[in-house]
Amino acid sequence: MEEIKKFLDELLYETTNKIVDTELKIDELDIKIKENSRFSEVLKKENEPPFSEFSPRNISNRNLEEVKKIDNDTEGMCSELDNLMIEKTKLQNRSDRIVNMLAELDDYNSDTKFVDKIVEVENVDNIKDSLNTIISYLPSDPMRAKIELANLRNNL
Repeated sequence: MEEIKKFLDELLYETTNKIVDTELKIDELDIKIKENSRFSEVLKKENEPPFSEFSPRNISNRNLEEVKKIDNDTEGMCSELDNLMIEKTKLQNRSDRIVNMLAELDDYNSDTKFVDKIVEVENVDNIKDSLNTIISYLPSDPMRAKIELANLRNNL
């Protein structure tokens, strides 16, 4: 049973790292898409000449090719972003399944053991410290907090 638990813990760790990497890629792509969209808007506005009723309009598409290239790049990045979002969802589902498997394994282990565990005062202080650490992880790294909660539960 310990080998299975160790394997699942390693699998959860790898999956969590992949989720973090995917989130970083998503953030980078999102920034690039916003930059390209804004740059494209600026170039499109430069192509629009000022208009008054009596002035002849000079229609020139100075940056038309550049705008098309940027728009095509942005479309490609948007499709890549969609793929990364799908991958992140799959990884998150996988991580949730692993956490559930670990919980079921712990339940199975507790059912097979008939020994009651007594929580000592020192252990309560350790648990409080662990919970405070987990609370600090929640805003910045919820996946790490989830892993720490699973570890804390396993150690009880």
